Amino acid sequence: DNLLSNAYRYNSKNKKRCHISAGAEKGICRILVEDNGDGILPEEREHIFEKFFRGDKARHFEGTGLGLSLVKDIITASGGTIRAEAGADGSVFEIIY
Repeated sequence: DNLLSNAYRYNSKNKKRCHISAGAEKGICRILVEDNGDGILPEEREHIFEKFFRGDKARHFEGTGLGLSLVKDIITASGGTIRAEAGADGSVFEIIY
């Protein structure tokens, strides 16, 4: 829910898009959450999963900076990993199990 609500919240475009895809190959499950939002600054990307971190764009919205930290904690506790990348138009979150 947090990844999807962030994809909507931090998107200033009139036509918001969020695409979710999943696949498995050779025992590895990969889930992608892609949006066409404003993106995450490269210098902020390495910090977005830290507790209480809020990027410059996020400071204009209500929040505590705990959402992505909790997402990472839950995924890690269940044996997965998550990372964020710049997409062609927005951000891409990749979850791997």
